[in-house]
Amino acid sequence: MVEQLGDLLALSVPIAGIVLTLCLTALAIYLDYKKKMAMIEKGLVPEDEKPKPANRLGWGIAILGIGISFVAARLFNLDAITTGGLILTSIGMALLVSYKISKQQ
Repeated sequence: MVEQLGDLLALSVPIAGIVLTLCLTALAIYLDYKKKMAMIEKGLVPEDEKPKPANRLGWGIAILGIGISFVAARLFNLDAITTGGLILTSIGMALLVSYKISKQQ
């Protein structure tokens, strides 16, 4: 009985996380819609939020760094803690590089 309760609890935590994430996403979309409708009612034109190329550059460099970190961890048979540190270091370096590139533009 106790083991079944433990199994049920172990399964309910990820499900609750997924449901919570979906609810928060729906709330964010709804609030954005309400904000745009309020702007339209006041006669303001909501700006289309287009992604900036600098943001895409930053994400691209960060994902590239994560991929390189995984490859290096696999090649050198690194443990999980070292791999995590390598990933965080590559993300930090990617953010610095993308900041430097966007500052020059």
